[in-house]
Amino acid sequence: MEAGLSDWDAIQGGLATCRASGNAFMPPVGEFTASCRQAVYERLGALDTMAAYKHLLGYYATPLEHREPCRLNPFVYHLISQDSFDSFAFKAMKTDDAVKYFSSSYKVVLDYAATGGELSKPVMQDRRLSNPSGTVHGARSSKETASKHIAAIRELLKP
Repeated sequence: MEAGLSDWDAIQGGLATCRASGNAFMPPVGEFTASCRQAVYERLGALDTMAAYKHLLGYYATPLEHREPCRLNPFVYHLISQDSFDSFAFKAMKTDDAVKYFSSSYKVVLDYAATGGELSKPVMQDRRLSNPSGTVHGARSSKETASKHIAAIRELLKP
């Protein structure tokens, strides 16, 4: 209970891991609670940390106009949708630092979900509006469109 494990399925998963290890003795409490949490993560469909990291890198490597957030693993999507995960700072980090930063942030998301927290979900592609402004994605057109909108707002705010 102190470790936040009140789900009987999680405890059963931890016990199954202990039985499968072939050890004659129960592991220390910390190892047991970690195996219980791992069972919950697996039941929820979470990727292991390095697979999730590679999944995110693949997403960032995809050109902007082809990225579909609804194809991301729900845990990874929830992580990058949170304000605490700054993708610009993440992209600028050295690989070792980025892995550490991602791992610690991802663990927080896993623990949040394992204790019943609800993950944020992307809007599915078929439910989004299909480009009502008719603009083409790209640096130049986006900048032009933004400038037009800012000018329109300034006109509205003039006394």
